[in-house]
Amino acid sequence: MKDVCSLRVKNVIVLAVLFLVVMTLFMAVLLGVLLSSFEYAERSDISETTTRVTRAIMDDFKNQMDILLTYSNWDSSYYLMKTYSVDQMNKRLNVSYGNIDHVEELTGANFIGYYFLNGTVAGKVGYDFESRMAVPMPTEMYQLPSFLMENIQILSTMNIGYWTLKDGTLFLVMAAPVQCSGCGFTDTPGIMMWARYIRSVYVSQVSNRAQVCITMYNLQSGKELDSEFTAVWNQIKSKPYIYPNSSSIISEWKNTDPTLIRMGNVAESAKNQRICFGNDSSSTGERIITYQTYQDIYGQPSFVLRTDFSRSVRELGLQSFGWSYGFTCLVVILSSLIIFVLNEVIVVTPLVNLGYHLRKIMKNTENLADSTIPVKGITEISTLTQRINTMLRVVAASSEQIAKRGNLLEQLLEKASLEEQKTRILLNSISDMVLAVDRKTANVTMANTAFFNKTRYSQKDLGSISRYLKEFSQESELLSKINQLVQSSRDSWETHLTKPTSEKIPVKISAKLIQFPNSEKSECESLRDTYLLVCKDLSEEKKLKEKKQQNQQLLESIKLIMEFDKMFNNTQLRQEFKKQCEKERSVENFLFLETVEQYRRIPNAQDRVEKQQQVLKQFIDPSGDNHLNISGQVLQQSKVEIENGLGRYDALDKLETFVRDMVINDTWFRYCQQRK
Repeated sequence: MKDVCSLRVKNVIVLAVLFLVVMTLFMAVLLGVLLSSFEYAERSDISETTTRVTRAIMDDFKNQMDILLTYSNWDSSYYLMKTYSVDQMNKRLNVSYGNIDHVEELTGANFIGYYFLNGTVAGKVGYDFESRMAVPMPTEMYQLPSFLMENIQILSTMNIGYWTLKDGTLFLVMAAPVQCSGCGFTDTPGIMMWARYIRSVYVSQVSNRAQVCITMYNLQSGKELDSEFTAVWNQIKSKPYIYPNSSSIISEWKNTDPTLIRMGNVAESAKNQRICFGNDSSSTGERIITYQTYQDIYGQPSFVLRTDFSRSVRELGLQSFGWSYGFTCLVVILSSLIIFVLNEVIVVTPLVNLGYHLRKIMKNTENLADSTIPVKGITEISTLTQRINTMLRVVAASSEQIAKRGNLLEQLLEKASLEEQKTRILLNSISDMVLAVDRKTANVTMANTAFFNKTRYSQKDLGSISRYLKEFSQESELLSKINQLVQSSRDSWETHLTKPTSEKIPVKISAKLIQFPNSEKSECESLRDTYLLVCKDLSEEKKLKEKKQQNQQLLESIKLIMEFDKMFNNTQLRQEFKKQCEKERSVENFLFLETVEQYRRIPNAQDRVEKQQQVLKQFIDPSGDNHLNISGQVLQQSKVEIENGLGRYDALDKLETFVRDMVINDTWFRYCQQRK
């Protein structure tokens, strides 16, 4: 049951991991593609929106310029500048432009002024369309700026721009030369200038035409700007400004791209000045915000238009991604369930049945021949079941054959055990040490009692033969030597057996190659080649040889001493040996022995004292005539003994013994060898 649960759990885990991997890869690919596509679409939307705002502003200039050109080219305007005085002109203007509704509808200009070519105002009229009242022209407008008078002698000139007065009032202004269309446009007596307030009404008109929310920040109004815009202005004030010119083609306006683009929510401080079309002002959430800076006729930044609009493209993309991803998840989940059910029916259940029957067979292994497993499941599982049934039949037959061989092997092992016991009894009855060495492994497989008693090894200490025979450093050389002994049955090998205490036993080894029962009870090999080594202990024999050699050496020494004594007692032989000593320049030793002999014949102690003094002077004193050629230490000790034993009979015995042994073992030995 545990195996069944494990198989099913693993199946579920595999499907779950597969689901997660597929969905993760799908999400990564789909999200990457969609975000890339919608990011491109969003950039296009930003470019299009800012273009709409700029085009709306340009359209205001264009419409105003078209109307201005109509009025400046009237013959009445031309003759007004040519023939009327300043007072007459103002009275005439108050009549011509006396209807505020007419002025607002036809011109849209808050102030209309006629100027001489030097820029001085000649006639003027002004209205405030919000209060619906006539207002005087600001005194700052009494003199035209040089920008509005540039190239005014060229009849096709149209100068436009934004004019910010010192009090912060912002105007859209334009100027054109006054001409006479009926006179053939031959000259210009003056300049006509229109000025329009840039207020919330104007911003609202631009917002409605561009279909976006717009906030205008007058940079020269003197009013405190909100905190959000102050932070933005620090980023964009050093960037290029939009510079409107007299062209009617927006692509020729300079720097019309947004100065800054960012994504975010509209700050509460900016909502008071924000003007939106329709109900878009109530929209919430993240929005695209762009900033465009416009310069005035003096080249200074005049105002900033802040444009914001919803990220509808991105929201649509995320919504599309959510639906696509959810649908894909549903499809993958349904597919996984179908795969799980099919796998359960086709694979898991047949495998579970197969495992059940196998466990049942394992519990009853005695009757494998009659055990079979029902063949079920897909082709692969049914084929596997058939092969298992075939294997069970083969295993049953093999088990029966193995049982028969096992019985036969037990019988052979019993016989081999009896033979091995007989062999051990026979080997233990032999007094010499006997070792059985495996020819293949060089291990000692058996040893008799004599080996254990003489070497002090135990049965558990048996190992490689090289542990006991250490004459050869390499085990292969030792086996080669044993093989030579086997091939030459008459040869033997005298060497040493090493005890655990490193003490060596001299032995003489003979070897034979025999077939010996295999103690490892291998079915393949019941007998194996074994070297039978018989090691005869030579310890006692060696001791006897050494004792005999010592006795022979002692006998030779006694014989040599006896011959020396015989020579010393024979006057003729003594003289001959004395001549030999003279030849070898060692006569002082012989003379010393003769002097000692004379010393022993002196009966009187006083005379012996005098003889001792003679010996000291002649043989021991370094300046003596016959100074003994022996160790200085021996001479010094002998001198002390002689001086301490004045007159004693045995005062010269020790020195005599030393010199006599030296003469016998050296000069006398060579003399005897020469005579032989």
